[in-house]
Amino acid sequence: MENRHGLAFLHVETDYSDSDVEQLRTGVEAYLETAERRSPAATAPPHRQSAG
Repeated sequence: MENRHGLAFLHVETDYSDSDVEQLRTGVEAYLETAERRSPAATAPPHRQSAG
């Protein structure tokens, strides 16, 4: 999900029960994977040092 500025965000709702742990873990992992793919650093070509 993105806000109006094009930034990804994660909305979390929980009642803090033990049964929420795996569902929260899955959601956070999916969010992080999406954020990494969208990161400019992830898509930028590697920095090369000039020989000299």
